[in-house]
Amino acid sequence: MTSTTKRFWDRTLVILGLVAVVSIFSFWLLSREPNRTVTFVREVPTSVAPEKVGLALHWILSWPQWHHMTTDVKRLDGMGTPLPLSLQSAQIGAIVEFTLDPREQKQRRFFIQAEVTEYVPNQHISLKLIKESSGKLQAMFQDMSWKIEILPGTPHGAPGLGKQATEAGTLVRGTLTATTQNWRARLFSRIAERILMHQVFYPNVTKLAELKEPQRFDPTASPAAN
Repeated sequence: MTSTTKRFWDRTLVILGLVAVVSIFSFWLLSREPNRTVTFVREVPTSVAPEKVGLALHWILSWPQWHHMTTDVKRLDGMGTPLPLSLQSAQIGAIVEFTLDPREQKQRRFFIQAEVTEYVPNQHISLKLIKESSGKLQAMFQDMSWKIEILPGTPHGAPGLGKQATEAGTLVRGTLTATTQNWRARLFSRIAERILMHQVFYPNVTKLAELKEPQRFDPTASPAAN
């Protein structure tokens, strides 16, 4: 190695070291900032009528069809026991438990309990986090809540539908709101807010917008079918 090459690499290493120190110090400062409220919004246009999307919100039986990693969702009574299938529907004050299996690995399974705080059929539903079995969500955030809205489209259909636009065009909007609670949440909410919030927003708005046959309770079906 020539002396010129050696000097070049020595300077490069010094510069990289300084950059690393400055970056670490900057990240440390960001993690020390006050907690803040962060919001994530996802909108998806669809040609599915609002009433059809509304069925997917109403029947909790259909919620695994449009939630990430979710294998089961049940509405519970005051004792924590699942209600009968005929009562597995959305209602203000309902307590709902989600079973999530990340990548279908049962050893990583966790549960989320949430309360329905707002519900207007065919219009919107809001839930707030009560508890989560792994404790990770509540360690990072407080006052976490999410809302799903069904917004009728323009006379020419929902915005963005293009050639698929119809009179029944609909815009499905999902909103997640939470307040950071620890250094990790404070840091990542400032350097990668959208990525962070996307990872903890479990409703899959795209699947909801495309869901044409939501699972629902059918009183005429056999018990096995329900």
